[in-house]
Amino acid sequence: MTQGMPRTTKPPLFGADLIARGLITPDALGRSITRQTNELCYEALRWRTGFFQFRRTAELPPIARQAALQINVDRMLLEGYRRVDEWRATMQVNVLGPVALTLSLLPALRSAGGHVVFVNSGSGINASPGLASYSGSKFALRGFADSLRNDEPSLRVTSVHPGRIATEMQEGLIAYEGRDYDPEQFLSPETVAKVIADAVNAPPDAHIHEVIVRPR
Repeated sequence: MTQGMPRTTKPPLFGADLIARGLITPDALGRSITRQTNELCYEALRWRTGFFQFRRTAELPPIARQAALQINVDRMLLEGYRRVDEWRATMQVNVLGPVALTLSLLPALRSAGGHVVFVNSGSGINASPGLASYSGSKFALRGFADSLRNDEPSLRVTSVHPGRIATEMQEGLIAYEGRDYDPEQFLSPETVAKVIADAVNAPPDAHIHEVIVRPR
């Protein structure tokens, strides 16, 4: 070691003391870490409105933080999105929920000549890399809106496709991407609400099929 340079020590291997004391074998420890890592990290990636809500690493228990450093989180996320149960959960929230609500209200909507607004996503126009189930669900919702519009001529049906919005979910996603969160870079919730209100308040002879709004 060069004189004057600070001495650094390598952190001990997680569970090394258990191995040294003969309480667990290296293979068993590896299997345990893998299982616990999967459970802890999937718990840290909680569903919210059909999309993962990413928690900051600092909010995780110490063992979860240590375990998370030993795996390829990007690969884990992509594998999670490819799983059938993740697809099912996404479709349940983003497609079947709006479909069930719309069908249950359809008699009243027909009677009132109502207006159905689906708040979709930019991912329902252009698929987002690495978000196959989310993008697929948004395309499906857009397809349902188009079919409803064609099948129910007495109704007005509008799909709103906003870009990224300055929300708590967006803040978590930006943190996952390793970038600094600046709400000024995104649409405000108030802006999206005004766009929706404008579509709803359009004159009766106007039928706005689709609205795409992006941050400037």
